[in-house]
Amino acid sequence: LLSGTLPTSVSEFRLLRALNLRNNRFSGTLPSEIFLGVLQELDLGGNRLVGAIPDSVGATKDLRVLLLPDNQLSGTVPPQLVEAKLLSRIDFTNNKLGGEFPLKTWSLPLVRDLYLSGNP
Repeated sequence: LLSGTLPTSVSEFRLLRALNLRNNRFSGTLPSEIFLGVLQELDLGGNRLVGAIPDSVGATKDLRVLLLPDNQLSGTVPPQLVEAKLLSRIDFTNNKLGGEFPLKTWSLPLVRDLYLSGNP
């Protein structure tokens, strides 16, 4: 299993379309830089990530799949999520997210799978 913190240098892979690091032992916070490229699919489920989902989540205009289940992410879902208009699958299951889910997220036209269970 891979461990440590997620490197901010992942944003330097300018052509990286999919990143799957599911079921490892990555810890620490989710770096905001991870959303600055042309990523279409991000799967970081089943790690030990903590802290908030960065506001930069909306900066990845090509993002279609965002899977962050089974971590310890906290705070609220950032309203900037609505800026990722190509999102079709979102999974934040089994984290520590709270507060209101951004209402505008319901207007994302391509979302077909939305998983939010297991949060306080």
